[in-house]
Amino acid sequence: MKKNPISANHINNTLSFSKSFYKKACMVGSDEYKALRTAMGENPTYTLNILDNPNKNTYRELTFAKMREYIATQANAEENLRTLDRVIKIAEAKGAKYPLTKKWFLANFPEYKMEITAGEIANKDTDDDDITLLERAV
Repeated sequence: MKKNPISANHINNTLSFSKSFYKKACMVGSDEYKALRTAMGENPTYTLNILDNPNKNTYRELTFAKMREYIATQANAEENLRTLDRVIKIAEAKGAKYPLTKKWFLANFPEYKMEITAGEIANKDTDDDDITLLERAV
C-alpha cells in the first residue's frame, strides 16, 4: 500500500504535506494535484500547511570552486583534485553534474562544514556556542 503524502489534522483543521509534494501538486493533472484537490474537496474549511524538514542539511554555497578550495587544504590535495575532476566528468556524462559531484564530495569529506564569514563573526558577541561553532567549522 502506498503511503498517503497528505496528513489531515482534524483538531487544527489543516492539511499538511511536504515541500516536494507541493511542487509536484502544482503541476495540473499530476497524481499529486489530483490527491490534493480531493483532500481539499473533502475538507473545504482546512488550511494548507507545507512542512519543512528542520534536519535537512543544505549546502547552497557549495560550488565546484569551494570544493576545490577545501580539497586544496587537505592531505593528498593534488590526487584528490584530480579525482574531483574525474568525478565531475563522469557526473556530467550521466546528466547530473552537480548532484553527483556534491554527493561524492560530502561522502569523501564528511567533516566539511560551511565556513563562517568574517562578517558573521564580527556581528556576533563571542560566547561558548560561537566558540564551539568555530571549532567545528575549522
